[in-house]
Order: sequence, then C-alpha cells, then structure tokens
Amino acid sequence: MRNVARRGAPSSIHIISDIEMVFSSKFAKRAKKLANEHIREGGKKLIVIRRFEIEENVNIPTNHTSLKNLIDARKAFEFHHQLFPTGHTIEALWEWFRRSKAKPEPYIWEIPYKNPSWEPQFIMHATDPFSEENMPTRVRDQQALAYELCRANYTFLLASQLFNVHRGVKRESTIMDSAIVKHQSRLRYSAFKNFIKRIDSTYPNTLKRCKKFVM
Repeated sequence: MRNVARRGAPSSIHIISDIEMVFSSKFAKRAKKLANEHIREGGKKLIVIRRFEIEENVNIPTNHTSLKNLIDARKAFEFHHQLFPTGHTIEALWEWFRRSKAKPEPYIWEIPYKNPSWEPQFIMHATDPFSEENMPTRVRDQQALAYELCRANYTFLLASQLFNVHRGVKRESTIMDSAIVKHQSRLRYSAFKNFIKRIDSTYPNTLKRCKKFVM
C-alpha cells in the first residue's frame, strides 16, 4: 500500500508513515523547509522523524515541550517501547529534547543506522527506492526498506522538534496482529530469500555497515 500511495503522490517529497499517526504542530510547513534543503534526487539522504505513543486519557502534544511534560509524567513513551523497542526507539532521547529546545526552528543532524530490525519513519525523495513488493505485511516489510536504504549508503538525518504520536499505548499484540503475521508468515521464506539475493547483488560492499538482515 505504501508503494501505491507513493506512485500516486504528486510531490517529489514523500513521508513514509501510518494513517493513524498525529503529527506535531505545523509539521508540513516545517518538514517541507527541511526537505527542500536536504532531500533531492540522487542525494541519498533521509530525514527521520521520532515516533511516540500516548495514554488514551491525555491531550495530544503539539510541540516538544508538551511532549516532554507527558514523558516526565509517564503518560507518553517512545513508540512501541514495550512491544518492540529494538525496532522503534532511537538513542539519545534527552539529547533530542535538548537540541529541540536550543533553536527556534527544526534542524537536522546525522545518526547511525540502528540495526536490521529498525523501522523508522522518514522523509525521502520520490525517486528513492520503494518498499519491497513481495515482503509480507507485518513481517519486516518496513525494516526491509530501511535496510535497503542503509545498504545503498543513505545517510540518516534526525530532525529536532518534529515528531508524531499514536493515541494509545500498545502493550501486547492483538488477535488481529497475530492472525495477520501467521497468515503472512507462509510467504516469508521465499520473500526473504529473494530480497537478500537482490540486496547482496545490488549493494555488495555495505554488509559490514548494515549487518545481516534476518527474518
């Protein structure tokens, strides 16, 4: 579905996200400015956006200050901090808050690719690689895209101030989640084998940088 959306998008700048995520105040305007400065065809740069989840009974934070207040009160957390932290958390959260407070407008700095289980949401160019078509949904489909971008020697840039949130803290997998994974797992071996074969052939010199992708 992400590929369908990207192919139909009229903009040269794409953000890879989920429909239920709510973005910080003036996100589009601020993100566009950063993207126009740093994202271009062939530039091999991505702007990573931090993700959070909040308890159901609190107001959605609109800026980094209100977000930090919720985190201090244990009402907001990094996305899927209990369910799948290795795939979603980004190091140096307090440094991000410090940098977000230091300047009035968002800016970016380079961060390392975390690991092959990482599935960040990011801003990219329309000509950048698309998601792996044959990777089963919820079976490392978003991780596969981030991994390919790492193998292609893309630079990951983290933006200050900009973020999105999910209302509700997910503490365990739902029955629907488990059913989807069980169904899609039938396809995982062939998809994984073909994906790794293509990646190793296309980007033979970057395995050390990104480590081994596993299912």
